[in-house]
Amino acid sequence: MSVLALVMAGGGGTRMRSSGVTTLKPLVEVRGVPLIERNLWALAGAGVDGIVVSYAAGGAAVEHWLAGRGAALGHALGWTVEALMEAEPLGNVGCAGRLAGRADAVLVVYADNLTLIPLSALLDHHARAGAALTLATHREPFTMPFGELTLAGSRVTDYREKPVEFHQVSSAVFVLGPMALERLANRGPAGLSDLTRELIAAGRHVEAYGHDAAWIDVNDAAARSRAEHLVTVQGNAFEAWAPRVHSTRVAWIGVHDDAVITVGPLGAPELPAEMCEDSQVPTEVLGMLRREAGLTTSSAPAPVALDDVTERGTLMRTIAFVEPLADRPPANAASRPTPVAELMRIPAIARLLRRAGVASG
Repeated sequence: MSVLALVMAGGGGTRMRSSGVTTLKPLVEVRGVPLIERNLWALAGAGVDGIVVSYAAGGAAVEHWLAGRGAALGHALGWTVEALMEAEPLGNVGCAGRLAGRADAVLVVYADNLTLIPLSALLDHHARAGAALTLATHREPFTMPFGELTLAGSRVTDYREKPVEFHQVSSAVFVLGPMALERLANRGPAGLSDLTRELIAAGRHVEAYGHDAAWIDVNDAAARSRAEHLVTVQGNAFEAWAPRVHSTRVAWIGVHDDAVITVGPLGAPELPAEMCEDSQVPTEVLGMLRREAGLTTSSAPAPVALDDVTERGTLMRTIAFVEPLADRPPANAASRPTPVAELMRIPAIARLLRRAGVASG
């Protein structure tokens, strides 16, 4: 089954702007990485044959990102990232009709969502079901802002203060089969809810793919803060997405007061990827880094992993060991403390420090 992925990055971002964030929503950063990039990483293991990114007319900043960072990331992952501009707004699914006839299925994700839905499993489920449309779905909690009364006539039998109710909702991740795509072709603006009802009314098979994966709709500043927290607590799941990397680099980061001592984040030699499978670093490598920093005691802090694209266009995983230091190590060239603010000016190190929880923003 040939599959294209469609990343919808053309939303107006009205709620995001009203909450004080003026950046175009697809380019809003979560832990230093734009939402659109996080969605491309999420597609890395989905088994798609190509990626199309839809953006709105006037979205020059998104177009620029796609031509630069987006193209480099796609090349490293083995795709061509195709830009598709909507000259006129086509609703939240209408532009998918422009892909009719190009693939057996189109996997649609929205750039403002952050999720760990297993996309390859969703595609497999869709293929097995033989559906025209498969919608990912989960149970979302909603807190009522009032106290709820239960009545028997005029008699109060219960009082629940701000109860939490769960509703089955669309996760805004779905797969369109040929029949659904044909309905969208040459149609103009279209909404997913309308398409779903039309297919049901026509007797077509609309399938649900239930999941309990992490999911956030990042539509305002508060949701962005929740997304920052989610990526922090589930870092390896969100930051080490690549199904394969070409090489591995190991870094040790010592944190003392408001300064950071780094060994290896940029200048360390790259190791063959197979030497550090599943982010397991040979003990002698970590020992070497700590000795270079002037530390002699044994220590084994938990590693964090980060995938990124090198200047050569290859994928490299950095495995960093972050260690809080009560005292500053003996002074030497390798262990010279550097203020965090100074290191944050270097993009490659800034992302690593965010990933390690040393810096935010």
